Amino acid sequence: SLLTIDGEMLVLYPIASEFEEYDVSEGVTTIGRKAFKDATNIRVVNLSSTMTTVNEYAFDSATNLTKVDYSELLTTISEYAFLDSGLTSFEFSRNLVTIEKGTFENSKLAHISIPSRVTSIKADAFKGITDLETVVIESKATLGTNVFANCENLEMMMFTIF
Repeated sequence: SLLTIDGEMLVLYPIASEFEEYDVSEGVTTIGRKAFKDATNIRVVNLSSTMTTVNEYAFDSATNLTKVDYSELLTTISEYAFLDSGLTSFEFSRNLVTIEKGTFENSKLAHISIPSRVTSIKADAFKGITDLETVVIESKATLGTNVFANCENLEMMMFTIF
């Protein structure tokens, strides 16, 4: 993988790599824009414990990606970070405040549990997730437009009452 000189940002993952699992090195705080775009061999990415930011389109079209082990420090997941990915499960950091526009659009998530610190879920955040069945929102988050549009199999949505 290609890192910035200071070693804090993963700029590019070699999409021709045969590895199915990748451990992001400790000290890396940011996954760069389009870093894993079209990386179809990768199935699991383990974020470093120092990870705070996943930039836009980071895992765009990583169609076989099923799981990203998160960092508790993760505070920012940018727009379209997991667009068209194969992501089937994702545990949100308790420090995440905003779920940006289109973040998980057209992914393969089946169940979502939004933690209490999230205050905003932007437009199209979970749009087009046809495998999505249940959503639990444990916060007073404001919802943008079309957040769950075209989630054809969504059976249950629960909100925590404050």
